[in-house]
Amino acid sequence: MTNESLLESFISPYTTIHLPLVITICVFGIVANVLNVIVLTRRQMRAQPINIILTGLSTAQLLLLVNFICYTAYSRLLDAQCAVGAKSFLWLSYLLLNVNLNLVLHTIALVHTSLLAVIRYLVVHFPNRRIITLFRLKMTVASCWLFVPLLCASFYTNSHVARLNLSDECADWTPDWNTYKLSYSANHRQMAFNFWLFAIACKVLPCLCLTILSLLLVRDMKKAQKRRLMLRNASSRKDYLKVDRQHLSVTTMLLTIVALFIIVELPQGLLNVLQALASQGIIFRNFDYTSHIYLPLGDFFEMLTVLYSGINFVLYCGMSGHFRDTFKLTFHIGTPRGHIRGCGKSQSSVAGGDESENIRRKKLVMVVVNRPSNEQETSALLNDRETEVDNVAHISKSVYADQTV
Repeated sequence: MTNESLLESFISPYTTIHLPLVITICVFGIVANVLNVIVLTRRQMRAQPINIILTGLSTAQLLLLVNFICYTAYSRLLDAQCAVGAKSFLWLSYLLLNVNLNLVLHTIALVHTSLLAVIRYLVVHFPNRRIITLFRLKMTVASCWLFVPLLCASFYTNSHVARLNLSDECADWTPDWNTYKLSYSANHRQMAFNFWLFAIACKVLPCLCLTILSLLLVRDMKKAQKRRLMLRNASSRKDYLKVDRQHLSVTTMLLTIVALFIIVELPQGLLNVLQALASQGIIFRNFDYTSHIYLPLGDFFEMLTVLYSGINFVLYCGMSGHFRDTFKLTFHIGTPRGHIRGCGKSQSSVAGGDESENIRRKKLVMVVVNRPSNEQETSALLNDRETEVDNVAHISKSVYADQTV
């Protein structure tokens, strides 16, 4: 069996389930990202720098999925060639806006994903330096939403709305009806430049950089693990061991987000590069690459993009205990871990990179209060734990400065 027949054997059955599958994923992703934004913007959450990026990423993915739903609904209408208004100037103008908006939102999500990797690397690599502040990160995210649409300006002229004659396609066509279509620019140099820019600068290059950055982050995680062993040897308390596991789960979660982005975007970027080379006759001179490879895989990669945009809620809930706690508090589901009766809210936050020693002491108090013991035992345990905090404070300050979500 040839590679072409293998591809067709996969694509043919998938095409029949593509539309209901992506619609289902889209609806789930929209609801999930709405929940992400609600939880990440809680007072105890938005005070932490990394959550600002996660909020911006969820917002971009939410708008991207809504935009995709609207495009899918319109494309169903567009398939009916004689549908009244389907090819009106208003609808085609919306389609042009939809295409450009999809590019902008995709690029914004790319920038936010890159920021996650860069900031986590800086925090882990420079644990004793306060490089990232809440104000700087807010300005960075705001600049992303402001300047990315400007940087994508060259793509806006790739296509435009043009007149279309459907009198030969519709038997009941009335010549008085004005119809339109999206027409690509006649400037082939500009089209080639934008295509290469999108394939290289927006897909392949970021994926390669994120791969290298992820490997560096894993290397620094191993170094940080050695520093944590110093703290374990200096203290017998189990609370820091628990925080240690939280640090590891947070970094693993952020690396998973980056890895999913690479898995989804890198193959698409490589396919775009091959498409550009094939269209210029450099490769695949005796093979129709566009018809047999590029276009058939379009629906499948579209599904992967939609899936990546809607799966972060599952990652946050599965890998961040602080996110789960805030989610439960926000929607009054069960009792979050670490929740003290009578306090009215959880004492834990989603990100603790900038936590003071006072907050850490409160957590120690919280652990003891939740244990069944008499008043004398509780007082003795508190005194012992406060003494240990003072003894290892200078170590914990450098070791746990990288705590985030």
